[in-house]
Amino acid sequence: MKTTFLIYLHFLVFFLVTQAQAQSLREPYEYPIKPGMEVWKSFKSHSQMVEACKIPTDLLKNMATSTLISAYLDYPLLMDMTAFNSLQEGFEQVQQNSNALSELLTRSDTPSECLIYYKNQSIDSVKLAQSPSIQGTLAFKMMALELLLAEKSILQKITKNDKDLLIKNTLLKLSEKKSNPDIYGLFGCSTTLLLLARLLDNINYAPFEREIVENKKLKFFLEKAMFLDTSSPTIIEENSKVYLLKHN
Repeated sequence: MKTTFLIYLHFLVFFLVTQAQAQSLREPYEYPIKPGMEVWKSFKSHSQMVEACKIPTDLLKNMATSTLISAYLDYPLLMDMTAFNSLQEGFEQVQQNSNALSELLTRSDTPSECLIYYKNQSIDSVKLAQSPSIQGTLAFKMMALELLLAEKSILQKITKNDKDLLIKNTLLKLSEKKSNPDIYGLFGCSTTLLLLARLLDNINYAPFEREIVENKKLKFFLEKAMFLDTSSPTIIEENSKVYLLKHN
């Protein structure tokens, strides 16, 4: 019965995607099956949902990287990241399940495309969303983008100059998030702070490296993207600001 269902599902996804392939591979990818649809309601397990959200390989490999970033952020099961002990563990699980994300992490131009995408995102625009539910969805997409940028394999491919510019841009976004506490709060700011912390660690900023050695909770945050104390956010933000003053 399970095998028959999966065969039906593959044929359905193939049919729906084939119809859409006439569009440019730079246009946003529309997942053919997603929450709210009747076929989604018929799924009996999470694995069936994961399977339904796979992008066909021939389409995936030919997508522009900018389109792939949008496909990752529109992934119907993106909120699965919050179902684990930490956001880092959640990110890694979504990486296993979403071929959009796993493909992104293999591409050489993902860092540069992510930088452009991130720079063009407006934190304040989330306030214009029609409902708190939509606000929450948009806010979490920003968090998911920051988690992607904060991946060590991505940061390693960014030039020193671009890292400095990213620290500046990320600090601005942190300030904007803190100005909208009803939408973001500490949880919403956590990925912005993670990006800053991993940037400082990646460039081996000595004062911050000393903080990591002396503060096990800060080190834990860098590894797991989960705060264990209230002092780490201040340490990260202040070190980022001091670094910018010295290097600009």
